[in-house]
Amino acid sequence: METLSHSIRFVRVRFQIAASVLALALVCVVLLLASGCGSQTPKNVILITVTSLRADRLSSSTKPTNFTPTLDALAKDGALFSRAYTTSSSTAAAHATIHTGTHPWTHKVWSNGERLPSDVTTLAQQYKQAGYMTAAIVSSSQLDQRHNFDSGFEHFQEAFAFQNPDLDIRSKDATLATDAALSWLTESQHRPFFLWIHYFDPHGPYDAPDQHRLRSDTPDEDGFRLEGSRLNSGPGIIPSYQMVPGVMAPEPYIGSYNAEVRFVDHELGRLLSHLDETGTKKQSILILAGDHGESLGEQDHFFQHGHSTSEEQARVPLLILEGRSVPAGITHQTPVSLVDLAPTLLSLSGLPIPGHMEGVVLFPAADVEAASERDLFITSSGGSEKAVVRGNLKLTVDATGKEKKLVDVILDRRESTNLLSSNESEAKLLLEQLNKTGFPDAD
Repeated sequence: METLSHSIRFVRVRFQIAASVLALALVCVVLLLASGCGSQTPKNVILITVTSLRADRLSSSTKPTNFTPTLDALAKDGALFSRAYTTSSSTAAAHATIHTGTHPWTHKVWSNGERLPSDVTTLAQQYKQAGYMTAAIVSSSQLDQRHNFDSGFEHFQEAFAFQNPDLDIRSKDATLATDAALSWLTESQHRPFFLWIHYFDPHGPYDAPDQHRLRSDTPDEDGFRLEGSRLNSGPGIIPSYQMVPGVMAPEPYIGSYNAEVRFVDHELGRLLSHLDETGTKKQSILILAGDHGESLGEQDHFFQHGHSTSEEQARVPLLILEGRSVPAGITHQTPVSLVDLAPTLLSLSGLPIPGHMEGVVLFPAADVEAASERDLFITSSGGSEKAVVRGNLKLTVDATGKEKKLVDVILDRRESTNLLSSNESEAKLLLEQLNKTGFPDAD
């Protein structure tokens, strides 16, 4: 009898041990699913967009050293895409692409003043659904609540200090945008967040603070003079909203544009210093992208954008920092698009990518480089001029559908030589791809 009792006690103890181990395992599984028990805490996501920032203004591109020290430091810490293209030279349309991962023919925003449809799924909605805090600091009324760019954001700051009657745009400068971002970051970090910060500088009129204006930015005037105009766009003119009384040469305006770039870089430095000091940068995925560029004399257009898909308007800076899957200090020369940003961010965050998104995930980069011959599509504001880029070739079709230009954008950055007659087969293939999109057919 004593032997039987001892056996029962032994079985009972073994059962209790097994039950404890099973309970511990179940706890670990639950914690693992809740981002505990050995898994990494989800990273914050900081998306920074800058309006009218040309890709060639980064010092790491073609400009003198220290022209953009903050952006240069970001390029060293993360990945730089030297051939990133917008989908539109319109601020609203380009940002609609950034936030939805779709082209203008899908998200239906073709130009400024148009509202993002309420049935379009945004990044903020997806991050909010995943449990992230969502906040936005916008610096232009082109991206305000009236146009539904607040969709999915719990906090949406759009206080605008300035009114431009010539453009019917309200805005705030880079200092006010950084102040608002720092205020939110200081008061609101309780769980992983998705934060969008938009800078409107260096959009015209160019009026950066004097401390960012350097003599080296403005070469001596060469005698060339432009015409003033009441128009905001057109060849050979100074747009009305850019006009400085008595200043008709292009050089001072170009210098003022450069000062705006330096101003934004300085304010980005303030933002990044805070992120470094608080340890937030290491805990975050950070993307910086331009929405479109700016013409500074190319093809006889000065201090304007929106009318064209030319390289100075279509090429944008793109920097990505993440720390896990994104190798630092590498410049990627494969052509990529702003339509790739949304799926890339979701992938880096470990979140599902909706099937309606039309871009590709940019990491691992080898996968993108292997698909370097994919087609990238660009439109001017309103969708009149359109272009497709494949590798080094770019086909542009004007509003009438009659004027077509094929150029090698690597050998001919200013797009001055039309290769159409000598490359008819390549042009035909690109035209076919262009006509498969949601653009109107180009005959």
